[in-house]
Formats: sequence, structure tokens, C-alpha cells
Amino acid sequence: MSNIMLLTAILIGVAGQIFLKIGSLAMANLKPNSLNYFLNGNLWFGLFLYGVSTIFYIIALQKIPLSIAYPTISISYIFVVILSSIIFKEKIDITQILGILLIMSGVFLIWKK
Repeated sequence: MSNIMLLTAILIGVAGQIFLKIGSLAMANLKPNSLNYFLNGNLWFGLFLYGVSTIFYIIALQKIPLSIAYPTISISYIFVVILSSIIFKEKIDITQILGILLIMSGVFLIWKK
């Protein structure tokens, strides 16, 4: 059950990151002022998702050692790279692919013990 909580925390955090990006893109053509930031629903929703993600993470930490849980969050980078290429049409280069493979290897080694 704690593994599911950790994975849920990771996935919700990834969604939060995507909404922050969407919100930031909406801000690109506006003059930067605090009112624009307060009125941007995507930014608020992204921050809300980060908060929800934190709650799931705290629940997961009750059973999973921090030395395993915290490095595992790095798989969120993999999901963000993949979703960024799909949603925002960002290019993935060979360096990013190698980085993803290293992250996957590291998380596998941490959980294999």
C-alpha cells in the first residue's frame, strides 16, 4: 500500500509540474505583475497538486525508508520528459534518453536491496 501511495505522490506531482508549465506559458505574453499570477488558474491548480502530492508522500514515508522514497521521486523526471514531449512537443535528445536510463537504473538498484 505504501508503494501505491509513493507512486500516487509521484504522478500527482508530475501533473502539478505540467499545470505549472501550462500556467507559465499563459503568462508569457502578459506583463509580469502579481495580479496576473493570482488570476492564473493553472498555476494555482499546479500548486494545489503539489500539496496533494505531499500528503500522499507523507503517508508513504510512514512505511518506506526516506533513503529509498526520496531517490524514487526521481522517476518523476522521466514522466515529465515524456509528457513534455507529448503535450508541449519538446524534443528529447540522446543525452536525455541516457539520463532517463541512468535514473531508471538507479531507482532499480535502490529498490532491489
